[in-house]
Amino acid sequence: MENPLVSIVIPTCGRASLLKETLDTIITQTYKSIEILVVLDGPDQETTELLDQLSENRLRHYTLPKSGLPSVNRNFGMQKAKGKYIAFCDDDDLWERDKLKKQVSLLEHQKKDALTFSSYSLVQQKAALHYSPIPFSRLARKSLLKTCYYLPSLTSYILPFINIIPNSSVLFHRSIIRKTGFINTDIHYRGVEDFDFYIRVGIQHRLLFTPEPLIKYRLHEANISSSKGKAEMNNKALNVLKNLKTSHKRIWPALFVRRCLKSLEAALSGLKA
Repeated sequence: MENPLVSIVIPTCGRASLLKETLDTIITQTYKSIEILVVLDGPDQETTELLDQLSENRLRHYTLPKSGLPSVNRNFGMQKAKGKYIAFCDDDDLWERDKLKKQVSLLEHQKKDALTFSSYSLVQQKAALHYSPIPFSRLARKSLLKTCYYLPSLTSYILPFINIIPNSSVLFHRSIIRKTGFINTDIHYRGVEDFDFYIRVGIQHRLLFTPEPLIKYRLHEANISSSKGKAEMNNKALNVLKNLKTSHKRIWPALFVRRCLKSLEAALSGLKA
């Protein structure tokens, strides 16, 4: 039986040296049925030369007009994707060799379309620290498999904790986009567009969490989600929740949404103090 194709979408902007290491961990995946779609945010000679020099026939690259919005590049990559599954990877993150093999196996055993994500390791100056975005104790009764947990209600987890889904760990059925739509490209969503996207996915589809860290998140000065911008990102996340509260009144119990918004607003007040 032929393995289903996975389309890997990588937006990038002026980080050729980081991108090279990222691509190395993707090209050497034990799961071989992949296509790699690198989408450049504006012309970049160094990155273009790097990609042209790679002898990898599974890789295609595109250059879009400069927008400064990763969501624009990510949406373009999804539109070009041919695979049954789509994986996201940021241009500075690293994958464990069996990442795709384990995640594809998991999704292939699902009866309905789903999205899976995992824990990750924080990497700085060659030191790694395992980090789980979800406390395991909260999942003790939600066990699906020994290595995976099913989140029956995304909102019960993601709302109080902002975004618990690491972008580069995600794999999902491409057909999900037909129901959920693409990532929001409004400039006011920059930095929280993934938060908005995963909430919309979770409203209609299963989410499967793997405690094993399948990616490595490299810490450096250029990270969009650096601590310097945390307050701004949290305020944007609050606006995302308020907008979704209005657009999904029939899906989310009003009392529950008000409780989550109140918790987030209280957390933001504490940050400002």
